[in-house]
Amino acid sequence: MTASISSSSEGHVVWWDNPEPANVPIVVLGTTLLWVGWFGFNAGSALGAGAMASHVFMTTNAAAGTAMLGWLLMDQLRGHKIRATGACIGAVIGLVAITPAAGFVNYGSAALIGMIGAITCALVQEAMDRFGKKYLDDTLDVWACHGVGGTVGMICTALFTTTSVNPAGAQGAFYGNPLLLGKTLLVLVIVVPWFLVATWGCLWVTDKIMCIRVSDLEEMQGLDISKHGERAVSELVHIEAIAKEASMHGSKSEKADLQCV
Repeated sequence: MTASISSSSEGHVVWWDNPEPANVPIVVLGTTLLWVGWFGFNAGSALGAGAMASHVFMTTNAAAGTAMLGWLLMDQLRGHKIRATGACIGAVIGLVAITPAAGFVNYGSAALIGMIGAITCALVQEAMDRFGKKYLDDTLDVWACHGVGGTVGMICTALFTTTSVNPAGAQGAFYGNPLLLGKTLLVLVIVVPWFLVATWGCLWVTDKIMCIRVSDLEEMQGLDISKHGERAVSELVHIEAIAKEASMHGSKSEKADLQCV
C-alpha cells in the first residue's frame, strides 16, 4: 500500500530500472546479521534453552538454506547469473516464510517451505518487474519478498503443522485437518484488507502533515546529497575501481576517460 501510494503521487515518475546495489559486501554482511538475529527471535520464542528452541533453530536454518538455493535456481532459469545479492534475497525470504511455522513443522517441511517461498516470491517479483514497476515504487521488492513470503509461510503452516513436533499446536491439512487451512485463508481475507485500509489512513494523515515522498529531483540526486550533503561512498572509490579495471585490460579509451576525470 505504501509503495502504491508513494508511486501514485501527483507528477511522480518511477524513473529507476533495476538499480544496482551500492555495496555488495555490506549486503552480505547485513544478511548475515539478519540470519543470526533471526535465530534469536525465532528460537527465543521458546522462552527457554531446551529441545523446542533447538528444533526451531534447525527449522529456521533449513528454510533459509533451501530458500537461498531456490532463488538461485530461479535466477538460473530466468537467465541471470549466480549472484551474492540473489543468495541474500533467497535467504531472507526463507527466514520470513518459516517464522510462523518454525515451532510446529518438522525439518523436511521446513526445507520445503523455504523452497516454496523462494520460488513463489521469484515468480511474483518477475511479474512485478514486467507489469507493475510503474505502479509500485518498491525498489527493494519488499512486497514481493516479505509480503508474499510471509503469506506463503502462513499458508504453509496450515498445511504442514503437526502435533508430533509440538503437542501444543494442531494438525495441518496434510495431517487430516483441512479446517485449519480454511481458517487460515479466512484470516488472510480479513487481515489483508484491514491493514491496507489502516495503512492508507496513516499515510493520508502523514501526507497532510508532511509530504510522504521526496521530489523527483531529490531522488535522482540521491538522498545522501539532497538531504545530508555528503555521500556514503566517495566517488573516488568508483574512479579507482575503473582505473584498476583499465590497467588490467589495457583499455586506451578508459584510460583516456580517466585522464579527463
